[in-house]
Parts: sequence; structure tokens; C-alpha cells
Amino acid sequence: MDDPASTNAKNDIDMQPGHIRKVDCVIIGAGAAGLQCAVNLLDYEKNISVVILEARDRVGGRILTTDEIALTVCSDSNLKNEVLFHRDHGAAWVHGAHKINPMMQLLAEIESESDRGLLPMLDPVFNGNMWTRPHTILHGNDKRRGQNSLISFFVDGVLVPDSDTAESDDEIEQERCIIRDDIEQEPLVASSSSLSSSISRAIRRHYQVLRAMMLKYDNGEYNDNDNVDQLYHQLNSTLADGAHDPTERGEDKKRLVDLLAPFYLFLMENWNGISMNDTNVEQIVECLVPMHKHHDDDGKVKIVDGYAEANVEENKGNIDQIKMPETDEQYVGAGDFIGPHCKVKTGMITVLKPLIRRIEHHQQDEDQEIICLREKVVSIIDKANHVRIEIASGKVVEANCCVNTIPLGCLQNLIANKTFFQPRLRDEKIEAINSFWSGSYKKIFLTFDHIFWPKETPVIGLIRSKPERQPGGSASSKSCTFPGRHLVLFNLWARENIPSIEAILCGDLGKWAFEKSDDIIKQAVIEFIEDSMGICNLSTSCTGCHVTRWEEDEFTRGSYSSFRLNTVESHVDVAGSTEWDGRLVFAGEATDSEHMGSVHAALMSGKRAAREVIDLSNAT
Repeated sequence: MDDPASTNAKNDIDMQPGHIRKVDCVIIGAGAAGLQCAVNLLDYEKNISVVILEARDRVGGRILTTDEIALTVCSDSNLKNEVLFHRDHGAAWVHGAHKINPMMQLLAEIESESDRGLLPMLDPVFNGNMWTRPHTILHGNDKRRGQNSLISFFVDGVLVPDSDTAESDDEIEQERCIIRDDIEQEPLVASSSSLSSSISRAIRRHYQVLRAMMLKYDNGEYNDNDNVDQLYHQLNSTLADGAHDPTERGEDKKRLVDLLAPFYLFLMENWNGISMNDTNVEQIVECLVPMHKHHDDDGKVKIVDGYAEANVEENKGNIDQIKMPETDEQYVGAGDFIGPHCKVKTGMITVLKPLIRRIEHHQQDEDQEIICLREKVVSIIDKANHVRIEIASGKVVEANCCVNTIPLGCLQNLIANKTFFQPRLRDEKIEAINSFWSGSYKKIFLTFDHIFWPKETPVIGLIRSKPERQPGGSASSKSCTFPGRHLVLFNLWARENIPSIEAILCGDLGKWAFEKSDDIIKQAVIEFIEDSMGICNLSTSCTGCHVTRWEEDEFTRGSYSSFRLNTVESHVDVAGSTEWDGRLVFAGEATDSEHMGSVHAALMSGKRAAREVIDLSNAT
């Protein structure tokens, strides 16, 4: 059988124009949610017949892995070798390699755990969530053991050191006093940095600002329309005099801390997938509430939070059975799972292969494909006792129910089309769907003829104090500079001597890049790298550029979903609720409030949708 990642479903005789194909359930979309829902229904003992309609010519939705050929470069040799590597254009991370993560459950069908307790196909880049917990993940390594930070900072052409070169005995003692006094308030030390380094002070400042913000919010000084970005920068300016951290000495150090601290907010923006200008304070509280732990009489740690509650069934209610990995001791649930955040060595499409193979296993009649590609749905019509699906090709499917996994951005466009859903959805449903942000997240893959950046750190943080390039800049006379002072680079290939790097344009940067040409985006990113790293004429060294465009894609209209100002939890419940007496079911990552915006959310929503279809089938 062909590689399931490139499944090429045939146009079967029962799917010709003018003929009506009848099934128990029709699923719209062959992404993670649709495939998981189909498998659960096909595995059900009562033989529920299923067809999946997919508008694209491939399965996977916003999971897209391509095989790339690259030339390796070595500084001590002129030899260049061709190597194959896998590039994920969409979803790219296993956010928490714990066994309750449904992604891990699928990968476990392919490969067994190694002696280390981790699937060999996974590359554990971070021990936890580096976007929301940089103090323990990016800077949590032990400097005493020679372990450095997992991020390299460049500010206005200068590499920021992990440690300050000179510390007096008085300064060290003063810092220790601060830590003893305030250890319960915020993470004051980056373990891989010296106590007085600008990085450690920036982390302290960042958490001081966040906690001050939350305190004012709890006291009713802010309302739901106040955005995080504005409030953060107001408080950061207030603290900029160093009064709350006596280790901030010297104007140059203060200025550096002022620039570094907001970068950690920028990481949170990358996690949420939406500008902090469009995010209210309540949405960052989950990144601040620490894991609640207490010890029993035997000294064993008991964990009492949402993670434990989620595992109560698995552990038969015995909370002592839940273990905290040493690498993630300060885990805080933020839509992820406990454990390492990993890349899949063979690409994210690997996660879906077990589902595709199980669907192929259920394929009995070659003339009635379960997965039908290149079939764009143009209307979903309720017929009182069944649902009619009309396709652009003129084909028709009728089913007892329909599971809709259309991505949020497309769904927002479709509900404005009064002929797509007939009858129209409930007003509260439409309001809920429109309350979310459908995501602006672009990946810019740049390849160069040499590696000019640190090879070992998986993240590079770039900061430039002046957003606009000054006249006489090296790149071009017509600069297309994007907004903001921060840029994140993922550096996941240089350690293999592959001169490729991935820049992330998210939030305001993603909005800026919308519908701009590849050349303009490429030039803006290169200019930012030049300004922040102090390098000239990089354009002549750039040998390749690829820009992902999920926002412009007609079949996604966005990268991944997130809350914005005025979005509330109840909107998610309504968005995921059924219509037409249960005959129209909604699934997809946007319908899971706890894990919105992730592959595991899509998989869990697919399972939930299957249960709703089975309940409807049993009732009728």
C-alpha cells in the first residue's frame, strides 16, 4: 500500500455527479480531528459507515511535512554533503511527551519506548514549556555543571553573556539576600546565568511586572478591555529605575534589562499565537500560577492541580501515583502536558500515520473510498432526519449526521455566506465562532551558504532598540521593516551543520506579513538579523527562503486559534456544541478550551465528536 502520508483517494463510482452516496456519518476535513473521529467511529462495534470529504489533495490539514535536501557546511572543511531532513510547515511540536498526550499514544503505536522512557523518534528540545516558563526551561540548566542557557541573545549587534565578568563579594552577598527574601515571590535566578547577569535581572523584572499586573487585575484596577501589552510596558517603565532590584546598577545594564525583559512577554505572545495588544490579563494567569504541591507524612510530594485531576481515572484516584519528572518540577499547565517539548525526527505527519493506516484497514470496498480528496463542500443542509452535503463537483452525500472540522478562519468566512449552513446556525453559535482569533503565525525558513550564528542553542533571541533602520543601512535603499523590537529564531539544524534557520512572525509581526511578498518578508527578516547581530550584507549569503502562508490559504485562513479581548470560556463550549438536534457536530482545535491551538486539542476534539455521533446513533 502507498505511503499513508500521500494517500490519493480515488473518485469512486458512488461519488459521481448526480449520484447520492449515503452513509451514517460524513466528516468534513481530513486533518487530525477528522481522522481521529473517523477511526473512533470505524472501530465502534456497531459498524458506523463513514466518509471523509477533504478539499485538498492531501490529508493532514495544518500538519504538512516535506522532505528537504540540504548541503552541510563545516568551518574546518570545504566538503559539502547532501543530507535529507524533514521540515514541518505547520504544527511542529509535541507539547509535553507524557503518555496521556494523545499524540504520544499514536506515536507509541509505531515505536516502543527506549530505556530512557522516551520514544526514539522524538527529539526532546526543551524539558518543558520554554514559551511560558523561560526561567526554568531556557535558563534552568546548571551552570556549575557547564550547562549553558538554551537561548542566545543578541541586542543591537552584541551577544549578551550568560554571566557578568566581575562581581564583588558585596554584590554576591546582596544578591543572595534578595533571593532569600523574595524566593516565594518570583523566579529570581536563571540557573545557567550568574545572579547579577542582565539575563537574571531581566527574568526578575519580567515576573515582577506580571505579578504586579495580576495584583492590579485582582484588585479591580483593570477591566477585560485592557490589553496585556499596554499594561506590561507601563509597569516595566515604572520598575525601570531599578528600585525593586538593587542588583540593577549602571545605566548600560539598566537599559539592557529594559530591552530584555519584554522579550519574555514576546515568547508568551508566540505561545498564544496572538498579539498581546489583543490579549487580556486573565489569559496570562495560567502561566503564573505555580504547581500546588504538599508533602505527606512520609515526605512524598502530592500534586493537587488540574494535571492530577486529569489523571485521576488513569491512576484510580490515587494521587500518590502521579510523578513529577525532575526535568519539569515547576510545570504549570498552559494548554500543554507535563514533560519534554519535542520535535518528531521524521516530521509531524508521523503522528497521523497510525490513524491513516487504521482507516485503510477498514477500507473494504475499493469503489467506496473512506477518504475522498479534492472534494470541496459548498453547502450543508439539514433535512429534519438527515443531513445533505453538496460538493463543488456536483456530488452529494447524505448522512444521519455531519462532523464539521473546518478550520476556524474558514468557518468564520463561511457563516457569513448564508447558503453554506441551511438553516443558519444559532446566533449565539455565530457570536462564539467570531469571538476567536484564527491566528497569524508565519515561519520563515532561511538557508545560507555558511553558519554565522551559535550552533548549539536551539533558540536565538534577537532584539534591536530602534525598530526602523537608519539611513545608509546595508541591505536596501527601500527598507520594509516590520514592527516591534523582538524576533525569535529556532535553530534546530545548525548542530547537524545544516545552514538553515527558522524565523517566527507571530502576533503583530504576523499581521504585518499578511499578503506581503516573499521578497519583502525575506528582506525584513534579514535586515532584523543584521541589525541585532551586527552583520552586514547577509542577502548575498542567503541561498533560499520559504514562507508559510496558512493565513492566506483558502482551506485554513489562519494558523491556530486563540482567545482575544472579550473572548470568554463559554464561547468555546458554544462553538463546540451541536446544531440541528445533534445532527451537526463541531470538532477541531478551536473547540477545546484547555488545549486550544494544538494538535492534541484537535485529536481530543475528534474523540469527543465521535462520542457525540455514537450517542446520536444509539438514540435513533
